Amino acid sequence: MHILKSQESAVSVVFLPHNINQLKSTESIDQLFDSKYDQYVKSKVIALSEGEVSQVSVSKDDHVERVIAVAIGHVKNFKVSVLQRAIQYLVAFLQKNNITEIEFYIDDHIKSLPQFHKHLAISLLRHSYHFDHYGYKEKPLFQLNVSFQQPLSNDEQSEFSVGLSYGKGIEHARNLANIPPNILTPDYLVQDANHMADDDTTVNIYQGQSLEDLGAGLILAVGQGSIYEPALISIDYNPTGEDEAPIVLVGKGITYDSGGYSIKSKTGMPTMKYDMCGAANVLGMMKAIKQLKPNKRIIAVVAASENMVNAHAMKPDDVFISMQGDSVEVTNTDAEGRLVLADSVFYASQYRPKCILDFATLTGASVMALGNDKAAVMTNSMNKSVQSIIEQAHLYHQTAWQMPITDEDRKKVRDSDVADVVNNTNTPGKALFAAAFIEHFTESYPWMHFDIAGPAVFDKDSHLGPKGPTGFLIEPVLDFILE
Repeated sequence: MHILKSQESAVSVVFLPHNINQLKSTESIDQLFDSKYDQYVKSKVIALSEGEVSQVSVSKDDHVERVIAVAIGHVKNFKVSVLQRAIQYLVAFLQKNNITEIEFYIDDHIKSLPQFHKHLAISLLRHSYHFDHYGYKEKPLFQLNVSFQQPLSNDEQSEFSVGLSYGKGIEHARNLANIPPNILTPDYLVQDANHMADDDTTVNIYQGQSLEDLGAGLILAVGQGSIYEPALISIDYNPTGEDEAPIVLVGKGITYDSGGYSIKSKTGMPTMKYDMCGAANVLGMMKAIKQLKPNKRIIAVVAASENMVNAHAMKPDDVFISMQGDSVEVTNTDAEGRLVLADSVFYASQYRPKCILDFATLTGASVMALGNDKAAVMTNSMNKSVQSIIEQAHLYHQTAWQMPITDEDRKKVRDSDVADVVNNTNTPGKALFAAAFIEHFTESYPWMHFDIAGPAVFDKDSHLGPKGPTGFLIEPVLDFILE
């Protein structure tokens, strides 16, 4: 998407309420439609049911201009989720009609939505997203060019720029998640992280001997069945250069998950390239942070590995030593995400952080409990912060639901006859067990766990954009970091 100055060739776009009498003034709308607005509505040229998109040809002096009307329902009910849907339907209409240049007419009734221009930018980037890196069919690339009829104020321009940074971060996360697993290997994630290094950002890569020297026994265990070496990636954004306590974002980066010797079924294995969506979202957040330049220290930690089967792969009954020093019995090799996260959150704890937030497509149990469209959230202490993120997520029409970790769950983690802890349980509450397992390695630092196994990928178009990876929770977490 390109942002342009006002273009004569652009098609005007206006958001209209169900009833124009809901507006304080109708003069500007009348002018836009050459005083024929009522006529267009009565003749049903303009449809005003929420979500409907109409196109009108309006005579202006010696030429004809096209105006697209997007219905938003009652003004009092206008909120971010309504705007998301409006942009979803608008972009679909533009693509269908091959309209690539639009000019927004933003009336005061629209600007009443707090940070409207930020949400507009995010939604435009979300819904105009496409991924065709590996397509061989000749088809025109849809590139949307956007301008505004009225010049944006400084505050509005700032809001719009923030929204573009959010949207670019989401786009980066989606691109990473969409790349085929024979191309997106742990080394690919290493290269992506290295591109973020600059004067404000230090990137450290632990791989091969350096990963062994770090003592990352669980990350090494998961990756030992693959021809690709696993890696632990650290991206330290520190604009002040001070040794301050950071916020640490941790991402599960399993670039392909066959399940290992606890192998997945033929129907369960396809789409397992998406098992790195937690890492993709964290890298997307860091891309946005690099553009937004907050004056605070943010660190991303990504565990990149591939869970495959060969003669060297870990097996049920194996025992490995974690970076923390505890021994871990593996009873299920398909419970590998919590293993790499265990080493990752322990590594994160060495920074003495303000808090650790981890993101992972971790358990099918969270999907069974909450459905495909909700994230499960667990914490060891940060209930107020969790509620803040949950409330912000609700604003973006992204649902996150807090679930408890109990002493009973923690007891199950220690239920091994041969090691300090075990990576799996065959009792109910498996999502809670997985969270309790990760919590064991946090060194009691404030920590939040986001299980995005359901909403990381949608199988159809939605208010978050085209089907595929969603970049779920990127916006509310960025809000939490910045505000």
